[in-house]
Amino acid sequence: MSSVSYPVYLCPVSSAASLSVDPHWPQMFSGEQLTLSCEVHRAESGGSYEWSKSGQSLHHTQSHITIRNTAPTDSGSYSCRGVLDHHSDSYALSSHMTLFLLSNTVSLTLDPNWPEVFVGETLTLRCEVEGSEDGLIYYWSRNTELLTERTRENTVSYVTESDRGDFICRGESFYLTTQWSNTTTVNVLSGDKPVARVSADTELQTGGSVTLSCSVSPSSSGWKYEWSRNKQLFTHGSSELRVSEGGEYQCRAFRGNPPYFTELSPSFRLSTAGQFVKCLCCSYHLQIYIFSTTMKNTS
Repeated sequence: MSSVSYPVYLCPVSSAASLSVDPHWPQMFSGEQLTLSCEVHRAESGGSYEWSKSGQSLHHTQSHITIRNTAPTDSGSYSCRGVLDHHSDSYALSSHMTLFLLSNTVSLTLDPNWPEVFVGETLTLRCEVEGSEDGLIYYWSRNTELLTERTRENTVSYVTESDRGDFICRGESFYLTTQWSNTTTVNVLSGDKPVARVSADTELQTGGSVTLSCSVSPSSSGWKYEWSRNKQLFTHGSSELRVSEGGEYQCRAFRGNPPYFTELSPSFRLSTAGQFVKCLCCSYHLQIYIFSTTMKNTS
């Protein structure tokens, strides 16, 4: 009996590999340590590995890559391939994993951002690590002294003179310590509440109008204003108020949330420069305007 032989073809065997990163934070920052691991799901695996980043070979043959001090240049799309022992042309290919490494730049901001604050105001200092959402512990320092706060926001609900100084902050996790932020100075003004005062640009003439101004001492920024006439309060956002009626005017300024108010200004009495009188010698009422300026008798 004659024998028949058939050709045998050895085909590459493709299997699955998984790629993971440790730690698996929502964001990764420059300066952290991370490890990429390639796991081949095949019992006879155990050969060498091939790695690529954004299409470029990394010339690394181990099952994991550890980057001890990451930088933004380590960002990219990573993949791995496990080469199987028994067939040199058989492999297990992973899916791609994209890493985006954020800068660990830190900034310290004030809210509200006034050049100076008064005793009794509310102030929030905020430590911003670029791209950060959670997972960090924050450290604060005032005048080189470490504070006890460990949160991203440091709110002072009632500012006192002891809160003035130079502040810095930084973020920290198990794998990362950021640099210290820029220095931000909190300038707290001493003394009592600021005082508001009302002034007018001219006298009020009958039938005319004048501009009242509300000024705050010591001066600062961010004020809105409330006005009152004859003890009736109304809000008017501007420091200037155009009026055509006489009366007793006062103002006060406020800013921030919750609002911080100055003292109510002293009363400012506004009256016309002249007055109306009746002519009693006439058969009808005649209105005669008497100027407040003394008239010299020339007769």
